Amino acid sequence: MGSVVLLALAGALGVKEVAIDSSGNAGVSVAAYSKRMSIGAHVFVPEFTSQKKVKQLALFDAQVHQGGDRAFASLAVSRFLEQHPKVFYASHVYNPFFVHGVKTVVLEIFEQLGRRLPKEIVVPVGNGTLVLGACQAIMELKEALLLDGQPKVVAVQARGCAPIYKAFHNVIDGSDSYSTETLAEGIAISAPPRIKEIISALSACEGTVVAVSEDEILDAQLQLLKQGIDVEPTAAATYAGYLTRRGDARCARDTVVILTGAGLKSR
Repeated sequence: MGSVVLLALAGALGVKEVAIDSSGNAGVSVAAYSKRMSIGAHVFVPEFTSQKKVKQLALFDAQVHQGGDRAFASLAVSRFLEQHPKVFYASHVYNPFFVHGVKTVVLEIFEQLGRRLPKEIVVPVGNGTLVLGACQAIMELKEALLLDGQPKVVAVQARGCAPIYKAFHNVIDGSDSYSTETLAEGIAISAPPRIKEIISALSACEGTVVAVSEDEILDAQLQLLKQGIDVEPTAAATYAGYLTRRGDARCARDTVVILTGAGLKSR
């Protein structure tokens, strides 16, 4: 929904071309809605982005710029925008319209559960847009006096790339905090630019961050397959985070796990 709201804004402004840097999923989403609105799209992705996602981008006629790591993609789009000032930056990281679009996921959960939220909502976190949107929705529902109690947002990272987990829990382990060694490419963000805001939002809604191993991610992916649900590793990491929480006595049994990507994207 973030892309829907952001591209609606771009259309209303008369934008002809947009650009976005992404590990893959947000780029595909922006490309899809750009195509729907006859807006040209330039998508900058790192070298590790799966070829299935790159092919999806091509299907939506996006101009794909691939190379380097995730930080390089951000730098490349900045340089591109400097050279093409009329191109609209459809950033899923910085643009507030994207976050306000994302928050509707939680509003839909609220509606479908009969105007209530579960005790916990488990989401993946890389650049943090889903966390920021979820926490924003919870705070707005609280301000409107529509919630009883305090729902908790549980953000999940892969141990191979867990800067938010380490910062939230003040972990100093001497490891390379810039590592992106994980199958969960959608959350392989070594230096999230809004990390302080993410931690502040989680603290405000009494949330937490958990980290899962690659083995736990693969096991969670298999467990979901047994239930007839095929997801990519990033979404499997979220489910692995839920399974980790389920073994904790503090974990709420009333939980919604948000699965963000189909398995075919990574096979």
